[in-house]
Amino acid sequence: MPYAEYWTPPPIALVHQGVTVYHTYHHDNPQDPLSDYWYTFDPYSAEEDSTYFDLRDETMDDLDVDNSDHRREMLRRLIDDPDFLAEWLPEDLEPPPYRTDCPQCQAPNPGFMVLSCTFRTGAVAFSPFGVTLTPDLTPAMVDVQCKACHEVFGSDLLRRPSSSRSSLSSRSS
Repeated sequence: MPYAEYWTPPPIALVHQGVTVYHTYHHDNPQDPLSDYWYTFDPYSAEEDSTYFDLRDETMDDLDVDNSDHRREMLRRLIDDPDFLAEWLPEDLEPPPYRTDCPQCQAPNPGFMVLSCTFRTGAVAFSPFGVTLTPDLTPAMVDVQCKACHEVFGSDLLRRPSSSRSSLSSRSS
């Protein structure tokens, strides 16, 4: 039986100085223990693109990469390092098609949880990688909940307004 994967964006690990860092997965497997250390600036990155970086390759004397509480500070310091950004931040990076703030409480980078998906027809299977759909099936509606204010709303409110542009283009000049 044919099937298609419904792409879900990677989780946001940190937004700092207008730069968004996404958590990515080793072999696209969130259960892989190496996934704890893999990050990217590109929400569309794939392992074969080599746009991800392994946090274990970056050493900071006062921070331990194996301590999950230290990783956000490590990411902040890397964003503050112009040499690191020059190497890893793509020049042609487009902003993601979704907002990183909550449209209800305006909390920056609160994280969102998918509560329900409504489909027009057909069977659906959920996996750690997203939703498996038949080729003619796409969600009619997805309800999400903000982890900061706990408001529930349709995911269409997370679509980025077409007139907004990322501040990344000003950082690269």
